[in-house]
Amino acid sequence: MNDWYRLTFSADDMSAAQNLVLEGHFEKFFLAAGSPADAALYRGLEPGQTVYYFSPGAARIAMKLITHISAVPSPAPAMSEVVWVAGHQ
Repeated sequence: MNDWYRLTFSADDMSAAQNLVLEGHFEKFFLAAGSPADAALYRGLEPGQTVYYFSPGAARIAMKLITHISAVPSPAPAMSEVVWVAGHQ
């Protein structure tokens, strides 16, 4: 599996701290998997929304979470346009 996944949050979602819930759940998957070096969660901004990206390694360990939150397959983001959030830096 070499797919990236993305989840988009609206400004209202961010105000409701839905992103913090996502980050907390991802950290649990990451730690339970032994902190794999290829698993990371990134965040980028687009007009009016915040986008979270799961690296392919993150997708391998957190597919249950990705499916639950309805994240969608995505091209890899430009690393210059995202910041690291959780997982392996």
